[in-house]
Amino acid sequence: MKITTYWQSDRYKLLVNDCKSTFTEAFFTSNWVIVEAYHTVGQRLREESQFVPVTDLVHYLAENTSVSERKLWYAVQLYDKFPDIDKLPEGKAITMNKVITKYLPDSPKTETQCQHQFIMVKQCLKCKAILPLDKPDTS
Repeated sequence: MKITTYWQSDRYKLLVNDCKSTFTEAFFTSNWVIVEAYHTVGQRLREESQFVPVTDLVHYLAENTSVSERKLWYAVQLYDKFPDIDKLPEGKAITMNKVITKYLPDSPKTETQCQHQFIMVKQCLKCKAILPLDKPDTS
């Protein structure tokens, strides 16, 4: 087979598809393994928290494992919110980043718009002090 026709061959197209699917499956699997690790650690911390406060566990484990307190708290939050890991939204196609940003309690699910409340004020022209209009003027 000539090299110029190889690139158009079914053999090459099969190679491309095999490589794509292999990498896709590997990334999918590695993302799920990370989520499982956080969940397992969260479960262990909750089990141990019957003997020691979870705050202390997180603090000392962070010092002794080189895993940040933040990551350990994410693990606890993940387990608290989804004790059954199979109930995670999006199933095994989820990443830990998405769990943190979309589903954990301290993570905003959507940006909230401010519900502005305006008040009328008086401002001193000399010192720039601001006084709400409903307060008595003490000058």
